[in-house]
Amino acid sequence: MKARKKLLVEIIAGGIIAAIYAVITILLAPISYGPVQVRIAEGLNVMPLYLASGVPGLTVGCLIANIFGGYGLPDIIFGTLATLLASLSVRFIRKTGNRTLRYILTVLSVTLFNAVIVGAELSMLEGIPFFMVAAEVGLGELVSMLTAGTVIMLVMDRIKGKLNDLEE
Repeated sequence: MKARKKLLVEIIAGGIIAAIYAVITILLAPISYGPVQVRIAEGLNVMPLYLASGVPGLTVGCLIANIFGGYGLPDIIFGTLATLLASLSVRFIRKTGNRTLRYILTVLSVTLFNAVIVGAELSMLEGIPFFMVAAEVGLGELVSMLTAGTVIMLVMDRIKGKLNDLEE
């Protein structure tokens, strides 16, 4: 029974993360898509530090958001792939060092995966030089992670004890 309850909690948490990511991205569409983007929902990329369901939640949320983004199948595939790889790396990072090191590695991995993969995708779709687009996407990721990501991490750290109960 305990295993079923844990699974149910994980599914619900993943669904909530996906919904929040998709809604924020779509509502802030003018700044969420394109070569110059600040996807505020990317701050949620700290969630895999705390919950396994952060990985599928972020991935599904990104997929839904990219369906509405205007870049079609390439963005649905590659943008979602970037988020999946970034969130998996964050889940791996959760056992690394102290809190500060984990956060620095999280910000760097999320920024690099998105800058490289989304940068390459948008470079091909928009005909803009890769390094220019990668830098723009990377800068947007840094802004999102250092603002929204920091706030989310601070909140999650305060309720971490309750989350540990869910993970057991």
